[in-house]
Amino acid sequence: MPLADDAPELMALLPAYRKARLAGLIICVGWPLFLMAMVATGAVRPGTAPLEGPAKQIGYTFTCLVFLGAAWVTWRSGKVLKSFRDLAPDLRPRVILRESLIYAAVFEASSLWGLLYWIMVGMSAARYVGTFMALTPFMFFFFVPRFHVWKLALEREDGA
Repeated sequence: MPLADDAPELMALLPAYRKARLAGLIICVGWPLFLMAMVATGAVRPGTAPLEGPAKQIGYTFTCLVFLGAAWVTWRSGKVLKSFRDLAPDLRPRVILRESLIYAAVFEASSLWGLLYWIMVGMSAARYVGTFMALTPFMFFFFVPRFHVWKLALEREDGA
């Protein structure tokens, strides 16, 4: 039975979703902007390692970690959304908040990889550093379930 838009169960989820979204925006948009400003103003000194050999391999490793993070979030959110309807109504808001914060933290790692790469390689990797930092908000907006996705998970009869 689909829920009406004004169902109390659904409306109880909205404040938790809004808190989670705001916290996620701060983590995945505000923090990368702060880190970019720190790098751009010279507050974080650039490294001097050449962009070859081990430094290049570490860059590939960071890239792989970013993609693995996105894959993990996709897998976990699917698993959580599948079982969302079976949760007790009083637990659902906490699950939305917890999961959104976990996903934001996983995506924030991309900015941290960028910062570490800057500290290690510096100016010769500036475009890679910027890409790592810019990926954070894009992944947050693309992979973290929005309210309508949580609502659909709650409405599904079969839990699929």
